[in-house]
Amino acid sequence: MSYLIIATIVIIVAVIAVINGVGLRRQGKRDEGNAWILASALAVIVLVGGWQRLQAPLVLGGGVLAAVALHELAPWVSGVVADLPRWLPLAAAGLLLLVVGATYEQRRRDVRRMRDALMRMS
Repeated sequence: MSYLIIATIVIIVAVIAVINGVGLRRQGKRDEGNAWILASALAVIVLVGGWQRLQAPLVLGGGVLAAVALHELAPWVSGVVADLPRWLPLAAAGLLLLVVGATYEQRRRDVRRMRDALMRMS
């Protein structure tokens, strides 16, 4: 087996362990340190994948890193949004749609450039 396949399997097992809380519970509380260790390892994988111009570690590591970040930040974000006035998230969503619409063509060019750069990687 290739080192890349082994690394991918290790990442998947580690993510499942972090999300399910395996080995993370001490006296009824989650240990946040293991999620930070996983996120740091994934960031290193993404950086090495970009530096070595390897497509799989860059894309897979980035996707898993985003999933871990969303999983870890979800309780905090929901608490912050619940404390805001009801109109503020709607106003922020409207502003985001306005910005996205105003920069649509530039973002399409950026996506094409990013796709071309990923396709050139080995």
